Amino acid sequence: MSLFYFLRVTCVPEKFRGFVTDDRDRIFAILELSRDAQQLGIVPNYELSTEDLYVNVARALLLRRRRFRVLSLCQKNKKYSRLPSWVPDWSSLAGPELAWPHVGDVMEECPCYDDFTPSKGLDLRDFPVQSKDQRRLRLHALMVDFVESTGKSYSQIAAQVIPDREPNRLPCAQRSWILALASLQRNYRQKRLNKVCEDHNNAEEQAVIDRKRLFITAFADRGLTDMALEEYDIPRPSTCIIAEQFFEDSLVEDEDAWICSLYAWYIERAAQCRRPFITSRGYIGIGPTNVAVGHQIAIIVGADVPFVLEESNDKSWRLIGESYVNGIMYGEEARDSARVQEIEIH
Repeated sequence: MSLFYFLRVTCVPEKFRGFVTDDRDRIFAILELSRDAQQLGIVPNYELSTEDLYVNVARALLLRRRRFRVLSLCQKNKKYSRLPSWVPDWSSLAGPELAWPHVGDVMEECPCYDDFTPSKGLDLRDFPVQSKDQRRLRLHALMVDFVESTGKSYSQIAAQVIPDREPNRLPCAQRSWILALASLQRNYRQKRLNKVCEDHNNAEEQAVIDRKRLFITAFADRGLTDMALEEYDIPRPSTCIIAEQFFEDSLVEDEDAWICSLYAWYIERAAQCRRPFITSRGYIGIGPTNVAVGHQIAIIVGADVPFVLEESNDKSWRLIGESYVNGIMYGEEARDSARVQEIEIH
């Protein structure tokens, strides 16, 4: 297995956090287990500070292996606060990534989730990743849009609802999460209607499209693939049933109750440590809890999810975190390579 794989499974889950007294050993202890540590140039060296070691590991994974999922593990709050925004703090707990690891990491014949491909059509060989400065990363990105409005984070929503144990209904926290997304959509459409006086026929058509986008975004389109569902003998859930159940506040039949449970799990997994938002062009999405109005949504060439960035006074960028943005996850915005620009992240 790769060094990144071992870092992902040993340094992030809560159950492993108490076993290490020197945070550098989170790296050094697994070097002999990984197949590519030598090629990455990572060797035990206790003269390095923990921060310098974490920077070196992130640089090696990004520059030599193009492991853009490193960026997905960057946290808002870091124990080592001087780390650049693009370097994970392997001593801190990070939430689950939106592009979840495949079962294919271990069993290549059955990936659990479909791949996101936001930069589909852009050849990474034409857009190299560089890092001339030890603490700054230069890569290429396509700036999509900026955040216009945000809603409450999932943790805020979950803290305000009364637990609902009804097995035939979507739990309150998940229903409230969908409602928060719907509110962003509704407010955005209403402002546009007031501005341009769109005819109501178009508005009704848009409402149907928005409803579909809403239920996909709620769980970040992270349903199991057909192959995985078949492998584990799980029927594919119907979001139409969930949509009807939620909007009409009705109970589903007993034989369909498992759909509520599975869909609720999808939502909870995707929504943890995240906040809904909508962009100025109407893209609805979910991002880190510190996503804010004015932040930029960017497609980094080679990465499998879009990222939220914040521009600094020196025109460099700070990485806020990964995001799911409905409508750009499969290369829809990446058709014009002329829009790609080189950026520097600190």
